Amino acid sequence: MKDTMVAGHIYLSSLEERFDTAQQLIACFRAWELSRAARPGDLTDDQIEGARQWQSAHDYADGIARGWLSDPQGQSFALKVAA
Repeated sequence: MKDTMVAGHIYLSSLEERFDTAQQLIACFRAWELSRAARPGDLTDDQIEGARQWQSAHDYADGIARGWLSDPQGQSFALKVAA
């Protein structure tokens, strides 16, 4: 439990560093969620860019925080945004 609490905080802090505002983070996350189920041509250029920004920020934060997990190969980070 301790490692996930520390790693989770590091992940979220690192993720937040990559965005200017919380609204931008959420918008990019939502675009990424849409992109997972979208067909080619369904997304706007802004949504595609937002999804790309989210994925880049997630990869960055994951890379920093993963070292704090006791089982880095068996654990992962998942962000859930309340509606």
